[in-house]
Parts: sequence; structure tokens; C-alpha cells
Amino acid sequence: MMPSSLIRISFLLGLTSAAALAEPGNFIFSGPEVTKLDWNAKCMVSGDLNADGQLDLAVVNGQRGRIEILYRRKPGAEVPRIRPITPDRWEPDLEDAPYLRETLPFDGNVGSLALGDLDLDGRLDLIYGGNGEGVVIRFREKDHSWSDPLELEVEDPIGGTRSLLARDQDGDGLCELIVFSKEGLERIPFEGRKPKTGKLQKLSSSRAKDFRFIDYDDDGADDLLYLVPGSDRSLRSLRWSGTGFLSEISHSLSIQSLSLSKKAPVSDGVLSFASVDDAAGDLLTFHFADAVAKERARKTWKPRIRNVFSDDAGEFLHALADFDGDGIADLVVCAPKVAELRYMRGRKDGGFDPFVSFPFLRGVSALAAGAFGPDGKASLLVASEEEGILGVCRLLPGGRFGFPDTLPIEDVTVAIACADLDEDGRDEALLVTKKKYDYRLVPLGMDDKGDWTIGKAIELDDLERDPSGLLTKDIDGDGDRDLLVLSGRDPALIFLRGENGSFVAGAEKSLVRKSVLQGLSPSRLGWGDVDQDGLEDLLVGGKGFVRAVGWKEGQLKVLDQFNARAGDEEVLCPRLLDLDGNGELEAIFYVAGQGAFQVLERAEDEVFRYARSIEVGALEMNELIHLGAGKLAKSRLLAFGKSAFWVMPLKGDASSAEVSSRHETDLKEVRYSTALFGDFDADGKDDLLALDSSNHLIEFLRYLPARKAWASIMHFRVFEKNVHYRGRQGGQREPREILVEDLNGDGKDDFALLVHDRLLTYLQQ
Repeated sequence: MMPSSLIRISFLLGLTSAAALAEPGNFIFSGPEVTKLDWNAKCMVSGDLNADGQLDLAVVNGQRGRIEILYRRKPGAEVPRIRPITPDRWEPDLEDAPYLRETLPFDGNVGSLALGDLDLDGRLDLIYGGNGEGVVIRFREKDHSWSDPLELEVEDPIGGTRSLLARDQDGDGLCELIVFSKEGLERIPFEGRKPKTGKLQKLSSSRAKDFRFIDYDDDGADDLLYLVPGSDRSLRSLRWSGTGFLSEISHSLSIQSLSLSKKAPVSDGVLSFASVDDAAGDLLTFHFADAVAKERARKTWKPRIRNVFSDDAGEFLHALADFDGDGIADLVVCAPKVAELRYMRGRKDGGFDPFVSFPFLRGVSALAAGAFGPDGKASLLVASEEEGILGVCRLLPGGRFGFPDTLPIEDVTVAIACADLDEDGRDEALLVTKKKYDYRLVPLGMDDKGDWTIGKAIELDDLERDPSGLLTKDIDGDGDRDLLVLSGRDPALIFLRGENGSFVAGAEKSLVRKSVLQGLSPSRLGWGDVDQDGLEDLLVGGKGFVRAVGWKEGQLKVLDQFNARAGDEEVLCPRLLDLDGNGELEAIFYVAGQGAFQVLERAEDEVFRYARSIEVGALEMNELIHLGAGKLAKSRLLAFGKSAFWVMPLKGDASSAEVSSRHETDLKEVRYSTALFGDFDADGKDDLLALDSSNHLIEFLRYLPARKAWASIMHFRVFEKNVHYRGRQGGQREPREILVEDLNGDGKDDFALLVHDRLLTYLQQ
């Protein structure tokens, strides 16, 4: 018997078993088997390590610097009494679980653990890693010993049991070590026991956790799901393309755990997920629906998130053009602190293929694309202020981008815009260059022979700092493209294109230019035909409003204003678009504080008024591009941030994570932290185990189809505290880990807990 001064472990299940036997179908478990561990043992994983048909367990014992492997004995086998490796004079012997123990020492700080057959020899290997340690592999030998450690210099895995994985993701017959770190997802193929070069893919958050590979879209290939704790859209999904993961989709669920089942009666025969609502602490289940109601689709966009560089690479630049000539826009991105170009080929579904990297300039400061030559193929103009180069490159026949050929521009190029200014079917470039503190506007084009020509430069005397952006639009309504030079502090400069193709300064004395167009970045600017005269007007986002500016009677005028839902909201990327396909333009803009687009519809009095919000999540949005529907691609929006961009289909993307059930417990002050599926009454249908780790309570629930609700079957506290005890008590959240598996090989789901310095295993009867 344990002394009363210690934390008392109480087993309500054992007390209620007799009553449960009287009612068929109740949940019945044996009192827990107890295995003594050290305090704060973690990273509990399971697998048949000695190929005897029994499920073994392994945990990280950081206190003693070792991994402890617990081999499950077969039923009926004699189990010797197992004593703690290091006796504790304050603890009596309390250990009766049928496990044989093996320990493997490690150096450093290990916080991640996994089991997997990396060398494909039919035996599970041991994979672990931690902060500052990279990843270490111990291969299982034929004689059941362990190989010497193989140390891999990779990014440190995120702590836990789901950040390391061994699987053949691409189906090439080679097992891959998959490492989830703060830098993203790295796939390292193995040939036998030899690792090959890995591939790193950025994820949308460095706080990602709870990674799951599952075919959620039923296309025969396993995709990836994970969570971002604390986010309004914490559920993220990445579809597998066959060669790599496509861009992410964030779903409007704020949840904090994941468990999956195809036997859950709440959605019979459909892959279901169990979780906990992050805000309320209630249980919920969800599934991926093929379609949502039309009205909900009007309020739902699902961004496909693509992270292309780490945050410390600097704000990336992009160029959008059809580089490969297939009629679909492709994307090129560069970051100033990475000497690399990343190319993403456009897809028919509106997304982009995984990027391919090529060596490139460092310190890229300006990037733009245009079809300059007589062959109509897109080229990439790039400037590096760090290297003092302006160059041009193209996608070569072999599928790679060549290194830029330099162009004869002596001054430093700080901004580039490309457009077909003279409507001859070829693009021209406008460069803003600087020499010390002097800025000039330099036209650049290509003649029929393919030679570059430099036009007459214009002194930009009123430009005092590098422009925040360039915009080519028909400002004065004469059919020619004009130029707007944006400044982050000063009024924008306007240059109107004349009949002879030269640019002249416009609206120099305009009060509208000096006030409304002052201190602009591309994220505050948009366009649309507000007054319905057939000409696009400038839309300028402000604090709680958008103002439309147009050219009337030879000067700039404020044509209209429409307001955000609240007066203090920072408005970004205003546009006029026909979102519903009904021929009527709606005004949209992004409100960062809400993580949503607000949609305004034109009322009978011709005023744009708030109609609805479309939640998409948080992004430091710098630019928004609308790509209309065509023969080869769907209508979508591209939103660019500092290190990521989003693809948001406007139509034809109705799949969604749909909540199928919710359950609020009637137990006082209980707030769930984890929910797990398991068939706890052996009826072939999965039930739910819900854990409140703060109150040390477990509740079991069964789904009742007739009521379309979950019903509580029983609950118990794993332990109760003795308020007089002053010794070590562990963390505030206990049990700290839970596992649902068939632990003894009888075909029934059991569960195991890590709590204080014990492993508790409960077997279904």
C-alpha cells in the first residue's frame, strides 16, 4: 500500500466493473498494469520491435539520458518481477505490468522519438532527435541488437512523437525519413542504410504539430494534415501530387488535437476526425465534404498556402508569366538573402507545382517578367543592388533557368515594371535607377533583331527615396498605359504617356495626388470601374475606407468612397470583381485585423455597402492579383506576403472540413484537451476517449445514431491529489500522454497513459 503522503492513484474503473458487467455493451477495462518509469518520461511510441506479434512500447527518459524499450510478453508467459532500475527510497515497489525492459543511452537533449523500418529489412529501427542534436538512427540488427548511432545533420525535429516518420511517400521503393522542424518538412530517401540528399518544403507555420499522413481526398495517395495551435484556422492540409506536396489549404477550424477513424458511426463509412474545440474545450468530429452549400460557398474561400522561403531570407519578390509557353501563368520567386531562384510551374487547377531551385543572384532587389522578343516568350528581368547587376534570363529548353545575362545599365536598378506600352504585341520595361541620391526613369525594349534598346531617361527630381512600387495603368483614359511611381512617404509621381510614346509628368500640382496618393505601398492600391464609365479608376485603401480616384476634365478627382464595416480597420488590396458571376461588380478588400475579406455590394442608391465577410486567415498582404478564368485555369486570387503566398480559387473549390458532431460535457469545470477514437466495447464501431489533463479526468463516450449525439458512458479520475503531500508532483497537465492501441494482441482497443513516474496500461475485457 502506498503511504498517504504520496499522490494516491485511484482506479474508478475497477470499482465500476461489476456494475458494467450487468449491462452488455458497456466499457469494461481491467485495473491498470503499472510500469515504473522516471519522472517526465515522454514520447511514448508503439510497435512490434522483436517481431513476436506483441505491441511493444518505447519512451524517452531524459532524466537518465536513455531510451527505454518495454517488450510486451505473450499472454500466459511467465513474467518475472521487474524492479525499478534505480530504487527510490521514497517509493515502494509498484510495478506489475508484463514488460521486459531494455535501455539505450543517448547523448544530448532528445525530445522526439519514432519507430520505422528505414532500411526495409523487415525490422523496426529507432529514430530520435532533439534541440541541437539533429536526428540519430539506431538500426535493428539480425541478432536483435542495435547498430551504432547514425547521426544526420538535419534541422532539429519538433518535440513529440509525430515529427519523425519513416515511409515511402513517393512510391519509388525507397523509404524516406521525414523530419518536421521549424523550417518545414524534410524528406530524406534511404538506400539501405545510406541517406541521400533530402528535400525541404516550407510549411505555413513554425508552430506546426500533430502531423498525420492520410488520404483525406480519396484519390489513392496519402496527403498531409497538421495543426497550428492557437490559430483561428489551425487545421492545414497539403495534397500529394505524385512527386511532391502542393500548396497548403487552411480550414476554418480552431482545434488542438487530431484522431482519425473510418469506423465512427457519426459519419458511417467516411473518414472522420475527432478533436477538441480550442476556444470552448468541447469535443467535435469533422470530415472532408465534397461540396458545401452554395450560400456558404459565397462566404468561404480556402487559401492554398505556399511557403517559399524562411522568414530570415528577407521579403521575397515574385514575377508571374507563362515561362514555359503552355498558356498557364507560372511563378518565379527570389529572396534577397538567398542566392537562388525558385520556379513553380502553373497548373490547370489554378495552383502551382512544387518549386524547382536554380543558382541565382544574391541580394535581388527588383524582379519583373515580360515577353520582349519577337518569339513572344516570357523573359525575366532581375536586378541585384548587392551585386550591382541588371540582367535577363529565360527558361531554357532543358527546363532550367539560365544565369542572367547582364544588360548595359550602369546605375543601380531599384524598381522594374513591364507592360506592352505601345500595343505592338511586345512588352517594354520601365526601370527606376539611382546614382547616389539621383533617380531616373529609363525605358528599355527590344528591337526586331532581338537587341536591347535603351530609351531616353527622365530625371525624377521629386523622388527622394527608393519607390515602394510601380504601377502601369491608363490613368488619363486615353487608351495608353501611364505610370504611377509609389512612395512609402511622399506623394506618388504620375507620368502620362503621350502620342509619341514619351512620358511627361502629370497632376504635379494636384491636391488629390498630394493627399490621397501620399505614402502608398502596392498593398493599399487597387482598381476598378467605380463610376461605370468603362474606365478603371484607382482605389486607395485607408483607415476604415476606400477612396476611388479618377481622371476627369484633365485632372485627378475623388469619385467615390466606400467604408469598411468598422471605422478603424486598416484596408488593404481593394478591388472591384464580379464574385458571384451575376454581372454585378462587388467591392472587396482585405482587413488584416480580422483575417478576412469584406465584400460590399452596390445598393439601389449606387453606394457600395457591407454585405458579408469571407474569412481566410492572417497574412501580411503586400499584393493581390486576380487571374480570370480561361480555357486552362480557374478564376482565382493570388495574395503575396513576406515569405508566403496564397492561391484562393473563387469557384469550383467547394471541398471543406465539415463539423459532423459536437459534444459539451455536463461534468463540472471539465475542459477537454485531447480526444481519441477507439472501439472500447468491441462492437465494430469506434467510440471516443476524452481527456482533461488539467483535472486528470478521462471520459468515455458512445455515439447514439437515434439521437445524433454523443452520450457519456463513464468517467474517472486517473489520480487524486493529497493536499498535504510536499514531494514531487509532476506537471500541471497529467496524464501528459495517452495512446490507444491493442496492447495485448487480443484484437481489442486498450489505452496507455504516461502519468507522473508511471506507465499505466488499461486492457479492455
